[in-house]
Amino acid sequence: MEQINPLREFMGDYFANGLAKGHFDRLRQAGLRGSGIDTFVLLEERMDLRVQVEATLSHLFDRKIILDWDSGNLVARAVLGKTGAAYRLDREECHGIKELLVLLTHLYNDQHDYLIIDEPELNLHPQYQAFFMQEVRKVAGDFRKDKKKKIIFLVTHSPFVLDFRSVEDVKSVISFKLDFSVSRHIFEFDSEVTARVS
Repeated sequence: MEQINPLREFMGDYFANGLAKGHFDRLRQAGLRGSGIDTFVLLEERMDLRVQVEATLSHLFDRKIILDWDSGNLVARAVLGKTGAAYRLDREECHGIKELLVLLTHLYNDQHDYLIIDEPELNLHPQYQAFFMQEVRKVAGDFRKDKKKKIIFLVTHSPFVLDFRSVEDVKSVISFKLDFSVSRHIFEFDSEVTARVS
């Protein structure tokens, strides 16, 4: 979804007119490999997901997402609530809102039991990091006990993402050491420290 691409002048801008329907399969495959470029495809094909994401973003930013077909291409636009001014979402929106759009789409997508997000805090204001964590808490859980839940792995350095509210929250954290040894839960370090002090 990035607007500035250094290879654009050599390879052309494949998305200048929007997302071609013929490319949807490739965009879906890129999404399965970890790219967020399948976000608009998911929103176009899953009205339930689209309504949920639109409602959330409208509430937060007073914007409405509109996906229009223009000459066989899917074009994402945003419409400002106060003025009604429309603009290309993928070209003229700030990184934070685009990032939140991708994160929420994949968080709310119930087609997968697991979600791994590397550094969800990137491009997000601390308020939106906190909001995203609030949404993660609603969705995170054991899908074997509740079909509406999914197991979520967040790789982060942000104190806003590491939002500990209970002992159970701390128990869910896995720490990686610089010597590349086996990762461990934080409570395992606690018993190690206690043994050294005793």
